[in-house]
Amino acid sequence: MSEMNQGENAPPLHPRCRCTIIASFGEKISGSRISEGRKRIPAEMSYKEWLKTIKDTAEIPLSLMNTAKINELKAEVKSAKSELKNNPGKTAQDKAADASGRLTSYITGNLYKARLEETVGGVSCRIEYLQEKLKGGKIICQSKVYVTPDGVRFIFPEDLNPKLQTMTPEKAIALWQQVPEAIRAQGQRRIAFLDFSNEDDAHWLKVYKNFTQSYATGGEEIIFYRLEKSHSDEYVKKTYRHEIGHWIDKKIGGNTPYSKQKEWQEAMAKDLRKTGKKSVTNYGENSPAEDFAESVQLYGKGRAWMFRFINRRNLLDKIFQWKAEEDV
Repeated sequence: MSEMNQGENAPPLHPRCRCTIIASFGEKISGSRISEGRKRIPAEMSYKEWLKTIKDTAEIPLSLMNTAKINELKAEVKSAKSELKNNPGKTAQDKAADASGRLTSYITGNLYKARLEETVGGVSCRIEYLQEKLKGGKIICQSKVYVTPDGVRFIFPEDLNPKLQTMTPEKAIALWQQVPEAIRAQGQRRIAFLDFSNEDDAHWLKVYKNFTQSYATGGEEIIFYRLEKSHSDEYVKKTYRHEIGHWIDKKIGGNTPYSKQKEWQEAMAKDLRKTGKKSVTNYGENSPAEDFAESVQLYGKGRAWMFRFINRRNLLDKIFQWKAEEDV
């Protein structure tokens, strides 16, 4: 320590240096132990984005949390309590309880189920506040969740930056209602909107042609990623149908996606001989999985859109139990 000289042998060593020093007690530490628990993070990830990946909000010191959000929620609690004092009643009591429950949930990460429902996107939604885990626990964010009557959970992080994710709960839920019920009923039960990019984009850049960045992904949940411009209504509905297609592909396929099984592969081959087209869209040419998702997407737009791809359409008729007197 007596020989420590900042800029030469101690931080800061260069502009924007984030190095630090720790005490050494003579113990030799192996390289494997040093790397234990470490993982790479994208260079463009901000501190706020990294903070959202922490496993347990309760482990984050209050000083590192969004103090502006905490103050906003405290103000809501104060306002609700004042309203209750001036106008006692069941609704005011519930409103005050929900404001306090939301603040507590934000700080602790514990689940709070609101007493009052909200009408959003034309439907009455139950409201929950909790830590939602996405992508198998890789993404964890304290969220306000809108639960629709059919059990679909629309997840909006409490710290969502509206400049980096322009979707609103009102629009997201209203557009979901416009997806044909036969398709919607087989879709995911969780849909999330985030204000940062998909960490897997570097992989997809190598795999898919003409790929730029993920707009959304679909597995057990549908996740929409950072978008700084307005969402197109038609494109959102198209994305819903497409990502539902990925989920159905995995669900009915079991260990092997349905799109890779003999039945769908034969339908693709027959349609190719008839139309000369490898897939129903250019994007569908990337893989059998994308071909199936795009087929569901077109089928959901209207069964007639699949008139050229009759073999695929016949299989989708069975999956969605289409009847001659009705359209999907």
